[in-house]
Amino acid sequence: MLKVLRHLAEHFGAVGVYRLNTPFDVSGLDFEAQVAPMLRRLVSANPPYIEGISVAEADYPVVLTGLTERGWDAAEAAGDSRDASPGAPASAVPATAITADNRPFQVALSFAGEQRPYVQRLYSELAMRGIKAFFDEEQQVALWGKNLGEELQRIYMNDSNAVKIIQAIL
Repeated sequence: MLKVLRHLAEHFGAVGVYRLNTPFDVSGLDFEAQVAPMLRRLVSANPPYIEGISVAEADYPVVLTGLTERGWDAAEAAGDSRDASPGAPASAVPATAITADNRPFQVALSFAGEQRPYVQRLYSELAMRGIKAFFDEEQQVALWGKNLGEELQRIYMNDSNAVKIIQAIL
């Protein structure tokens, strides 16, 4: 079930993605024999993990419209099987992903306002993994009264090891 939740989180975590038609491919799983029964369990849980279908509609073809808060929490707790170092648990951060440095932020998140819900989830995931990220919402007090153009340029150019630019794909 975690593999299906991870797949759904990756799909709905992409900018501008609001639906998923069934059947869909989950690597290594047969949709009819394995994925469809998992979708029935995810939608019939109380509270449910996924949005857009009811238990009566859990046979495909149906349209999934997203994960519920419980679904996002479970997917985040499960981690991503591709992010781990060899032999480490899936939720482990690879040792090479973080460099020792005296900069206040390991990564700065740059995005348009409409991307805020996605960036909030991304920031939470980074924080959960111990990665110090600049997210304007978390730095409102520090930014208050400063010239934002100059301050953001300093943060992106000098105070961060990397900048992640998030933009909508139209």
